[in-house]
Amino acid sequence: MVIFRIVFMIVLSIFTFSHAQIKVKPAEVSYLEVEFNNTLVAGEEYTLKLKATDKFGNPSDNLGTAGNIRFMASGVNIDKTVISSKDMIDGVFYLKLYPSKVGDYSIQAFLNDKPLMFKIKDEIQNSLKFKVINSKVDNAVISSSDYFLPGYDYSIKLFFYDKEGNPVIQKENLNQTLIITAENFYREINVKDINGYQYDLTIKPYTVADFSITVVDGATQRRIAVKTVKPEIQNVGRFEVELPSETQAGEPFKVKIRAVDTNGRVIKVYDKVGKDVKLTPSGTGQLIPNIVNREQFKDGIAEIDVVYTKSEVINIQVITVDNKEVKTVHIQTSHEVKQPAKEDQKPQTMEKVQEKPQVKEKLQEEPKKEVKREEISQQKSLKTTVKLRFPMEIGYLSKLIQVSKDSTSLTVKGVFENRNPDYEIKKFENDISINNQKVGKISFYEDQDKNLLIVVKMNEEDFKITPELTGKNQINIKVEKFLKK
Repeated sequence: MVIFRIVFMIVLSIFTFSHAQIKVKPAEVSYLEVEFNNTLVAGEEYTLKLKATDKFGNPSDNLGTAGNIRFMASGVNIDKTVISSKDMIDGVFYLKLYPSKVGDYSIQAFLNDKPLMFKIKDEIQNSLKFKVINSKVDNAVISSSDYFLPGYDYSIKLFFYDKEGNPVIQKENLNQTLIITAENFYREINVKDINGYQYDLTIKPYTVADFSITVVDGATQRRIAVKTVKPEIQNVGRFEVELPSETQAGEPFKVKIRAVDTNGRVIKVYDKVGKDVKLTPSGTGQLIPNIVNREQFKDGIAEIDVVYTKSEVINIQVITVDNKEVKTVHIQTSHEVKQPAKEDQKPQTMEKVQEKPQVKEKLQEEPKKEVKREEISQQKSLKTTVKLRFPMEIGYLSKLIQVSKDSTSLTVKGVFENRNPDYEIKKFENDISINNQKVGKISFYEDQDKNLLIVVKMNEEDFKITPELTGKNQINIKVEKFLKK
């Protein structure tokens, strides 16, 4: 009996001791543990896994008296701003992020209005900081003129953006090819090869029809930008005819014809938009051939070999085949023209004919007259006037400034107001002749400041050189020498 009691007491003690357990609950949440890539791409959704723990690292749903965790985000959209214990399983819950704009942003958490710390790889932070970068090119803006001038450079600027409207500047994460087409232009470019988010290109379209500029994603073949541009219509303003100074009857010589519009620009697609032209000489002989087909114009210029049948001084007028008269400007080469003797001596004339972006010049010699030395000795003076005329498109020629002067030469500078830098004054040089005798040279060109420099050099001393600005961009240079009796 005593033994039974002892055994019973031992069993009872063991039974009572085995049921003396305590359940230890996690403490109130102190940290939010997160594994996180701090670089996000705009326009892509991210699921963020967070685990709430107490200060000892135990997963915890204990939110204390607050009842929830409150989130505040800057620069990013999150699907939930309040998390309760019902949203947690062993302290784990999820947030969805949707970044849209490029920049540096953060997310903060609060418990009982006190900041809740984030633990990232054993590092404690008071906020979850991250950077948003652009995604791939989704659309483009084409910046260019709505009209192009056929045969001339046409500039196009392309600006690239992702689907959220961010400029595509960050490209290390991208592997994207874009295809750009425009008229006969085709180019594939890797986005990484673009400097910044802007890409510039220049094309030279010769078409006279509308064409489209397109940008296509090389992988998806989706068109991300398109713009249609139209050709600018050029109307013929004049024909510039370049002739040799002299030739012989029946001997072939070259005629160069340049088609220029009403704004002084060469019509480089005259072969597509122009008409055949007829060359009409001012003399009584025949010009063979005298028809120039429009297809013979290349870049707005036609060069043909012709023959004239009679020995006389002529000009050539250009008339379209529909008999429409167009202003014809003659450009003479550097040789002197052989002309019959005339009674009256006329001053030399130099006329500039403008072709954008270059300027070419014309020197029309004074009629020659056979003068014997005895006749020269009876004259009181030798004199002529060289006339220089410059197109108003260059700018307004406002004044002349003497640069240097000595016994045989004079240099003057012409100053333009509102100088158009697109017009270049090419260097030009020619002889100055009086009574069929070469007495000097005249030349002009532009300096580095786009001013006009005119240089007159005489072969002998005692010549008086007088430049005069007469208006309408014309300069008269009087050259005179008084003869001794």
